[in-house]
Amino acid sequence: MDYLKNYLVKNNIDEENFKNDLDKLNLDNNYVSSLLLDLDNKKYKKNKVNLYHFLYWLKTNQYIKNNVECFNSKDAFPQQILRIPLGRKNYIEFQRNRRVNFVAVYLNIQDKDKEIFEYLYQFKEDLDENFDFEILWDKREGEKISKIGQAFFIDVTDLDNWEETIKWQVDLAERLYIEFYPVLEDYYDSYK
Repeated sequence: MDYLKNYLVKNNIDEENFKNDLDKLNLDNNYVSSLLLDLDNKKYKKNKVNLYHFLYWLKTNQYIKNNVECFNSKDAFPQQILRIPLGRKNYIEFQRNRRVNFVAVYLNIQDKDKEIFEYLYQFKEDLDENFDFEILWDKREGEKISKIGQAFFIDVTDLDNWEETIKWQVDLAERLYIEFYPVLEDYYDSYK
């Protein structure tokens, strides 16, 4: 707990407000403190951790562990994204941007020559039918990664919105996983 208190003082975060936020998020002070200490001792030592960003990913991981069976979440890290592997070099990426106020979920396809994207695109109509909203198919010519997914614009700095945004992200990630994983596996079985 001393580490957390020192961290709050060092980063000019009001301790009482923070404790209230932890209670609101149903997170234990000692648990958060031990995770921050662990992060400080690992590769993120040089990066300033945005505490609320970290807590958002922590809550996302908890939601995944309690509600989703098709993939395992990794420990939350204080970065812009959370990644869940999807087959060979591909992954589902969760994004949270507090400056622009949006969350997003994308299937990121490591595909410099766009062969995998083109393979998936031939099933676009069938795949799109399985979603209640339009899915963004972004080939990203000239880049190593193509993206398939969607963004949701909402005030992510408001803790009252976290439950809704986390549920939306996890639900979309699960749907992307369920719909795209078999198609990707067919691609790898057939073409590689």
